[in-house]
Amino acid sequence: MFDDKFMQLLQAGGPEVQAEFFLRFLEDLRATRHGIVTAASNSDWQGINHNSHILLSLAGTIGATTVYDMAKHLNTQSTLQIGTKNATLPYPLDLVRETDALIQKIVAYSESHFAKRAPK
Repeated sequence: MFDDKFMQLLQAGGPEVQAEFFLRFLEDLRATRHGIVTAASNSDWQGINHNSHILLSLAGTIGATTVYDMAKHLNTQSTLQIGTKNATLPYPLDLVRETDALIQKIVAYSESHFAKRAPK
């Protein structure tokens, strides 16, 4: 599920560091997902640009290539649309669904590896 090099680096920190990382990562991922949904609902290209940039960074960190590619595409679209009058913003439903699936995978991984500190 995660990039091999990323997991090797993370494992060097031990279980406490790993649990803390996944807890913080999930907080950031959920906040960014919320930011994309809010911005898309308000046709806010600047908000889409900001949040999709964060999301592609988060996805790239752990090797979530599908989310990374989708966030990169949305980020490119939003960069081109900022300041454009009457630009339409298609709701990024597929990206939101993929992000939700990624969140579920991380929660499941955390619950199976860090039962006492697993984020919900």
